[in-house]
Amino acid sequence: MSDSRPVKVRLGPTPLRLLDAAVEHGFGSRSEVVAMCLVEVLRGKLPERHALDLDWEDFADRIRAQDGKPTTNGGSMTVFSHPQSYEAEIETCQDLWRSNEHFAEMSAQERAFVAGFGPETTGFLGRMEGAAHFKPVVRNHPEQIGKWLDQVPLYGAIDDALERKVLKGLLKIKGVALASATRLLASKRPDLYLSVNGANIDNVNEFLRRLRAGSSVHRVDDYLETLRLIRSFRWFNAPKPRPGRGSRKERFIWSARIALLDAIMYEDVDVEGEE
Repeated sequence: MSDSRPVKVRLGPTPLRLLDAAVEHGFGSRSEVVAMCLVEVLRGKLPERHALDLDWEDFADRIRAQDGKPTTNGGSMTVFSHPQSYEAEIETCQDLWRSNEHFAEMSAQERAFVAGFGPETTGFLGRMEGAAHFKPVVRNHPEQIGKWLDQVPLYGAIDDALERKVLKGLLKIKGVALASATRLLASKRPDLYLSVNGANIDNVNEFLRRLRAGSSVHRVDDYLETLRLIRSFRWFNAPKPRPGRGSRKERFIWSARIALLDAIMYEDVDVEGEE
């Protein structure tokens, strides 16, 4: 005799986020979306995974593979263990944030570093040297930035409402554009934010989501939607690697995993990977 009792399936965080995104985009209720997916599985038509929806090991390998890769400007990508590297840039920003509860409490030189300009920054996570209207705000009116950026906690989850409020607040400051706002966010929470800038925008638009120009409302919506997509990927939801031999780089990658997408998205980097 067959067992007619319903089967209960426990979904992890990634499928639930994808399911909620489908509901949000009008594909129906949760049960309707699940039913549609089951039909597509039976038909063999379920879409392939996103090119960047990698498991943790593959994602970490992709980040490591960027280290030393040449770039179109004649330089090279430096991810680890060098004074001019993503690791040095991110760790210095994190040290400054751990030492200063408020952005305005940092020295002028420290604020410039966090904001991505001045002689000390590598420019990884976005170089803001040419942001003529942004730099005076950082130098002369840091409290305007701190009013919003200080609300972002250094650790733990951030709810959607706070995220939206902070990004909208930053973009309302005269001189702060999406590139400078996301640089600031990535400097404070590299595990949660991607700096979007001139060096990676083409790949972001092609492989993640096209960020519309124009009103700040569109920019906020599009950027947050991009984050939702990134945070649905398997590597983002992977547990933190355990301490152990050879794990230092891997643990650093995990602690800055969204910000380090910039190393993949930068200029002419092959986003889809080598065959």
